[in-house]
Amino acid sequence: MSSEIVRFTDDRGEQVEITPALIRASVCPNATDQEITKFLALCKYQRLNPFINDAYLIKYGNGPATMVTSRAAMEKRADEHPDFEGAEFGVVLIDGQGQMQHRQGTACYKQLGEQLIGGWARVWRKGRKPIYEEVPLSDYNTGKSQWAKMPGLMIAKVAEMHALRSAFPQTMRGMYSSEEMDQAHAATVETVIDAPAATAAPQAPAPTRADLGAVRQLFKPYMAATGLDQAAAMDAICAHVGAAAMQAMTQQQADDAAGFMREAIDRAQQEPTPVDVDPETGEVMADEDIEF
Repeated sequence: MSSEIVRFTDDRGEQVEITPALIRASVCPNATDQEITKFLALCKYQRLNPFINDAYLIKYGNGPATMVTSRAAMEKRADEHPDFEGAEFGVVLIDGQGQMQHRQGTACYKQLGEQLIGGWARVWRKGRKPIYEEVPLSDYNTGKSQWAKMPGLMIAKVAEMHALRSAFPQTMRGMYSSEEMDQAHAATVETVIDAPAATAAPQAPAPTRADLGAVRQLFKPYMAATGLDQAAAMDAICAHVGAAAMQAMTQQQADDAAGFMREAIDRAQQEPTPVDVDPETGEVMADEDIEF
């Protein structure tokens, strides 16, 4: 494992110094070197300090590690953005008369025959139409812990995180809250617990290789628009779509990555920058130099 010290200034203006060994010792002991490297890249890029709980690296058994951002850090990031003009959230339910309602707040009264089925959120950003997101309860509810105690609050917060990312894609890039990832964690834990001790788990069929043509075409313009070098750009794109590597993307992730890159390029179009120069060497980059 690399012993290189990662240095950056966090969201509060504090200097942070972290090594991969320190992350393994105090944050996630069973993470792989690659997972720790990606986690540190996200922390540095988004100025998140894992030692004051801005971000977490969570891994169960031999499953893939998950990078989670605290909801407080995401809400703080939105509050400090000069274009943020407020947010609201609530729940989607079926009332006692069988009618769907979108209710502000998180109350659902089972005693009156109401059934919670989802959450919604709306975020206002200066100069744009309000961003609205709605998410189904069935996609996130684990039926355990806080989801069992206060499902309305949990699903409304998931919707809020979706809306914040949609409203501020650059500011919230690669940031997902624990509420959004709970079901993935629960599924991983159940797999680890239920797997026979002496029997290897069956191998999943290899996924169909995604068409990365659009991603490759947009990659250099994306680098120019964001000012990232090749490695950091790849890490940022993979973190945004949840892929372990560019080559490991599913087709849906590749399509999401292309849309994400187009947004970044569109935002920077008022300040065009040459797109054919390697930011590290200053040499012209041919398409074959993009290695994914």
